[in-house]
Amino acid sequence: MLRPASYKTGEHSHGPSDPAQDQPGQVSRGGARSRTSAVQPALGARLGAHCEIRHRRASAGWHASAHPLATQLEETEIGPEDGPARPAEPAHPDRVVGESRWPMAIAVLVLMAAALIAPPRLSVMPGWLLASVEGVLLVALILGDPGRIDRTGPWQRRTSIALVVVILFSTLGSTALLVYDLVTGSPLTSQADLVLLAGAKVWLGNNVAFAFLYWEFDGGGPAVRAHGLPRYPDLAFPQQLNPELAPPGWRPQFLDYLYVGFTTANAFSPTDTMPMAHWTKVAMGSQALISFVVVGLILARAVNAFT
Repeated sequence: MLRPASYKTGEHSHGPSDPAQDQPGQVSRGGARSRTSAVQPALGARLGAHCEIRHRRASAGWHASAHPLATQLEETEIGPEDGPARPAEPAHPDRVVGESRWPMAIAVLVLMAAALIAPPRLSVMPGWLLASVEGVLLVALILGDPGRIDRTGPWQRRTSIALVVVILFSTLGSTALLVYDLVTGSPLTSQADLVLLAGAKVWLGNNVAFAFLYWEFDGGGPAVRAHGLPRYPDLAFPQQLNPELAPPGWRPQFLDYLYVGFTTANAFSPTDTMPMAHWTKVAMGSQALISFVVVGLILARAVNAFT
């Protein structure tokens, strides 16, 4: 049976047919316009949410392109079909987040007091001289960058590095002297209370010294981090691996590095903060080895002294 030209299978229109519909593989202009008008709002919403999320991460100093999981994180927040998963937070891309000077200053004062009361046999220089040098460098830093740490001048950078070098030199020297006394059996290590006191002083000093090392050299130092975190961090904190756990503008501060120093010494390995650069791996490995040797020798000598 012959069908009229206007008849189409599955359609009920009785008007003249569109020539574009009579040819396979072609779509009518009306259908294309309807699909385009339906897709554009959803595409605009997804694109706007994508820009807001990247803007929010940039304000926190986190660069999505630097992370191997960046694509996965973006697909989690912007699903392929569902649109944005949650609203974006207000961003401040030009905000400078300088940390307070007081935590590191208190740590330096503690090291100065420990140098004054430490046994002369475990000191690489007189305690008063070491405390004086550390005090002068600390005062110079406070005067050169009062308030929060955010000045990136070369003078402040050299002074801060000099302070860290002095702290590391003194603590590592005391560690070497203590290990030598423990191995050779000097009179200082013949009494259990003196062994435990000297060992605790050296162990705590090493933890604080390595915390200063991480704090000073990670990402160019605290003043540089105040203006933004680097694309490739030397130490990857949990807040950097998962930015959704960090508030906007988060930066690692001295207490974060102090925590890293103590947990590395206690666990003899990295814990929640991962070393990414070669120097951080060498530093953490050295700190773990030093802590293991010191703790083992002190416990062995203390047990012998008690018995």
